[in-house]
Amino acid sequence: MEALTPEEPQEGGEAAPTPPPVQLTAPPVAEESPLTPFLGTYRYVGGLPEQRSLWGKIEGIAASFNFIARGIVRDKLAAGNVIPKEVRIEGDSEKIVLYNDNKPHAAPLDGSSVKFKAVNGEMMDMSFKVGDEIEQTFKGNAKGRVNRYELKDDKLTVHVRVFASQLPKELTYDLTYERVKETE
Repeated sequence: MEALTPEEPQEGGEAAPTPPPVQLTAPPVAEESPLTPFLGTYRYVGGLPEQRSLWGKIEGIAASFNFIARGIVRDKLAAGNVIPKEVRIEGDSEKIVLYNDNKPHAAPLDGSSVKFKAVNGEMMDMSFKVGDEIEQTFKGNAKGRVNRYELKDDKLTVHVRVFASQLPKELTYDLTYERVKETE
């Protein structure tokens, strides 16, 4: 279960250095922009029920592989689906920056894609689509991920869909966050 929470560095390893924040240099995002309500910091509140659900789904997919591949599949899915304790959303009139535990994911607001290095070291195309929800898409060679950020009041739900031609089915799960008030 520990592999799903980013609280401590992996055994025998150091935590990766935190990348510097992305500089927002364009004019601020307009008040009427669909991005504006999402701006802020959110703390994970899904707790053990969501962690157990995710782990069960990872185990279910891994169990469909033979005993040699099972551990590899489990480890790769667990490494690529660590639950961030904190999500921060920033932006300006040209760019959106989404931080998962201070790791920035930045791309243009116009939906065009940028190259992004995934946890496994593979280069993927990442883009954002902003409307009533924020949709973050990662596309790679016969694999990808879609994170949909849905905001209701101060509750942010992240609907995750992970797919790959090598997997027997998609990995789908939800994560729940609450907005951190400015005074916290």
